[in-house]
Amino acid sequence: MSGRVENNTKIQVVSEFQTCGLGVLPPRMPDRADPQVPDDAALGDVRYGRIGHVYFYDENSDASVGMIEVEISVQRLDDKTCRVEAFGVGDGFQSCSATGQDAPLTFQLCRKDGTVVAESTWAYSKILCNFVEVLTHKEDLAISKADFESLAIAVLPAVKGTVSAC
Repeated sequence: MSGRVENNTKIQVVSEFQTCGLGVLPPRMPDRADPQVPDDAALGDVRYGRIGHVYFYDENSDASVGMIEVEISVQRLDDKTCRVEAFGVGDGFQSCSATGQDAPLTFQLCRKDGTVVAESTWAYSKILCNFVEVLTHKEDLAISKADFESLAIAVLPAVKGTVSAC
């Protein structure tokens, strides 16, 4: 695997539908890493969730590239604005590299009944072949206080895109 570099071969891939509950930030404890988002928890109330992994699969269901430990937070900054932040570790140790320009991730922020309140699209930076990449996202959205308080689920719909073979 060492020494792999991206070539110009583009591969069609798809990710799986993913979801996580949104709740309060978990407390600190010795054996677990602290949440990576939000940047500053003191700025306002937070809804937080975690997805274990998001991978893009080729037509043979082989993992081409992906992320692990994907975290999302929605933080109320004021009565009209919320900040969406995401964090993930890009896994370039599969067979491809990827960029959010060719396979972006969209978080749908939903109520308990599945109604979408807002969406945030993450055009993450490049996941390079043979590297682990820290990836982050930050976007301010117009979300009312009432809508923020109703948030319960983050949905990551399946994504079709292209990646580059290593």
